[in-house]
Amino acid sequence: MQEKVLSPKIDYAFKLLFGNEKNIHLLKYLLKVILEFKEDELETIELLSNENTKESEQEKTTVLDVVAKLKDGKRINIEIQIINTKDLAQRFLFYWANLYKRQLEKGKSYGTLKKCISINIVDFEIVPLEMMHTIYQVLETRTYYRLTDMLEMHIIELPKLKDYSKEEREEFIQLMQFINSNTKEEMKMLAKNKKELEDILEVMERITDDDKLWYEYESREKIIRDEISKREYFEKLEKKVLEKQKQIEESQKEFEESQKEFEESQKELEKNKSEFEELKKQLDFQNKHLKEKELKIKQKELKIKNTQNKIINKMLEDGFSKKIIEKYFGNEI
Repeated sequence: MQEKVLSPKIDYAFKLLFGNEKNIHLLKYLLKVILEFKEDELETIELLSNENTKESEQEKTTVLDVVAKLKDGKRINIEIQIINTKDLAQRFLFYWANLYKRQLEKGKSYGTLKKCISINIVDFEIVPLEMMHTIYQVLETRTYYRLTDMLEMHIIELPKLKDYSKEEREEFIQLMQFINSNTKEEMKMLAKNKKELEDILEVMERITDDDKLWYEYESREKIIRDEISKREYFEKLEKKVLEKQKQIEESQKEFEESQKEFEESQKELEKNKSEFEELKKQLDFQNKHLKEKELKIKQKELKIKNTQNKIINKMLEDGFSKKIIEKYFGNEI
């Protein structure tokens, strides 16, 4: 029989571990490690219903985050997400805004609003920074003056564990490695001599031993895995469509370039044709001019010949001998 392994990265399991009144000590440990809170700040924690922070029925049934209120009124929303959906930053901010807004009761002033902290643990990379744990507040962009501490958002990217900075706290890294573990052996190794992690492991064992909870966990895990598979399929399909579209655009571009070259060739041909016709016209004109000139020369030669013949005839009539005539005109008589 295959060993049952509960993954804290599945939101249903995460909520059973850290969003249950019976396990409030585990939630205190989680917040202490992530937020570096002191023990007295976590002395009193009240778990709140997260339905008030969701806008739609679909969100209420599919988003299983943990919402807590501290003794000083601070509200904390903790969510673990392994599905990389679009516009996550906007979504994180929207959930924070709802958590902040809904604490204001009718008739109360804005001064009663307390700080809200959003903790988002994700199983993918979304921030283009080397740091695996990034923290966001409202700051002036040039001087970094903090306008208010009411907004605080944490993003923890589990895939960056493999390249985590040595500057990160060992306890934080250890907890994230535990949450990111895929095998029970790895979890046991990390929990060794670490009471808080041993406590988490003990609660996980109880969940796997409870048939009802295990069935609900498996059902939730299947929904998530199916959603991931569906998204991967559509991402591949979208990639293929985009590649095909790119090929079509490139072919269209090549066609347009070829068409442009053809049109330019046509223009060049028309230009050459026009130049050829102009040249032919000039040649025809020159030929015509040469023929006219040649004709004039022939006419002139003929006139000279006629005149010469008249002179010869006259000289013959006047009794000049052929010898004398040939002396002047050669053998042409």
